[in-house]
Amino acid sequence: MFKLIAVLILILILILILILINTNSYTSQCKVDQVKLQVLGSGGPEIDDGRSSSGYLIWYKNKARVLIDTGTGSSVKFYKKRGNV
Repeated sequence: MFKLIAVLILILILILILILINTNSYTSQCKVDQVKLQVLGSGGPEIDDGRSSSGYLIWYKNKARVLIDTGTGSSVKFYKKRGNV
């Protein structure tokens, strides 16, 4: 029983080491100055709160690439920022 627990702990440690090594290799590939997140709106579903509904735009190499959760008002700001996905 003790050997089984020791083997399971060793396997768990090896898996964690592999995950950490793999994660570091991917994070080094992302250039921080090339990726930007722009918040187009952070409001809720209320119409009269004076804020645009939630919306987020991901820019990569100064070009809009991904538009996330665009709601009323945030799509207007998207076009004002000259976004083109």
